[in-house]
Amino acid sequence: MKQRAMNHPGTLSSQLQMGKNLVGPGQRTIVVAELSGNLNQDPARGLQLIAAAKEAGADAIKLQT
Repeated sequence: MKQRAMNHPGTLSSQLQMGKNLVGPGQRTIVVAELSGNLNQDPARGLQLIAAAKEAGADAIKLQT
């Protein structure tokens, strides 16, 4: 993530760039899905859950370890 500079040189805004999304005041809410690190050693299950999170509208996934 990177911070975007405001109009004043040397001053940072309170908004961050996260992929294609701006995060900060006045921006839409970012939905973060949580994915358990315990997938019963089944990577395919993890991919299924990521696809389901995307279909449900998640913007990002946080992996719990």
